[in-house]
Amino acid sequence: MKTTSLPAAPPASGNITSDKIAGVGGWSNEELPRFLKTGVVPGKAYAGGPMAETVMNSLQHLSDDDIQAIVAYLRDVPAQPGDEKQPRFSWGNAAAAAADGDAGTEGMTQGSGTATGDDLYRSLFSTCHGANGGGSSDGSYRSLTSNSTPGAATPEDVVMTILEGVKAGDVAGRQSMAAFGGWLDDGQVAALANYVTARFGNPDLSVTAADVRQMRAGTTPARQSSFWRFNHL
Repeated sequence: MKTTSLPAAPPASGNITSDKIAGVGGWSNEELPRFLKTGVVPGKAYAGGPMAETVMNSLQHLSDDDIQAIVAYLRDVPAQPGDEKQPRFSWGNAAAAAADGDAGTEGMTQGSGTATGDDLYRSLFSTCHGANGGGSSDGSYRSLTSNSTPGAATPEDVVMTILEGVKAGDVAGRQSMAAFGGWLDDGQVAALANYVTARFGNPDLSVTAADVRQMRAGTTPARQSSFWRFNHL
């Protein structure tokens, strides 16, 4: 089941312009400083990877005045719209996920094994994120609903998180996530990513095994984004 591949591409960065849908223009004056200082805004974003390291090693040590200066700068960044139909964090809810049963599993791309996206989720993700994607009660494992990673306009964030995992940097007591790129083949990653986005995030997203293969190799255009990444699963 183990696969050999080229090094995966770095994660894409998030839009931090003042656009209210694609960027952070819809964040309140309380939420932005909180995220910068703690890396956590439940229902919107949780810092992971390089952003978690930035919070732990730098931003949490800044004064409130310095944090407010960064927020003021972000408010002035000209809005740059993206492909999002609605804010990334607005997709999905725990009640719908609980009532949805096995929604999102039909027609999923399967890997060399026989597991569907539902099977893979239950085996690999449900212990941490919960059977219905609600995360852990103490917040150490984040909810997958109202989550800006599966709610993105493209599937790259979810796929790269599955492939490379997440280093949470102990931000707000969050746990890091293991990388599954060495254990799942391209079809299995596609099936798992499609299940997560269909059930908990943007249902318009779909990824194939061929897409995953390109992402492993770092050849997809979305990997070249220059915006700052805020969050991971």
